[in-house]
Amino acid sequence: MTPQMTARFQERFGSLVAVMHSGLSAGEKYDEWRKIHRREVKVVVGARSAIFAPFENIGIIILDEEHESTYKQEDNPRYHARDVAIWRSEFYRCPVILGSATPSLESFARAKKESIHYLSYRKERRTNHYHQ
Repeated sequence: MTPQMTARFQERFGSLVAVMHSGLSAGEKYDEWRKIHRREVKVVVGARSAIFAPFENIGIIILDEEHESTYKQEDNPRYHARDVAIWRSEFYRCPVILGSATPSLESFARAKKESIHYLSYRKERRTNHYHQ
């Protein structure tokens, strides 16, 4: 997660953005979690653990650079944030966008076999998105 990404969301949505990442102290994490739970924010920008943010009405989930190994939690409980995002998108019936310039083999194969859409565009670099 980059500071530039966080800044873009904060510029657009102001105080309606919560930020969650491992660099926060336990108290800061609690404060962000509480803002989400109290419905004081509409957007969460964060690292792997942000996928568990206590939203009840999700409109869209976006995983940028979905191919990154940092989305895998190796310690117990083990999970992959991409898989949790897909599950939550199905549960809440909202779209999930998996963005990547170099998509994971799992996402590429899923796009070929299942009902997700593969979108590609060219700008300065090639970026691939999967939308379920």
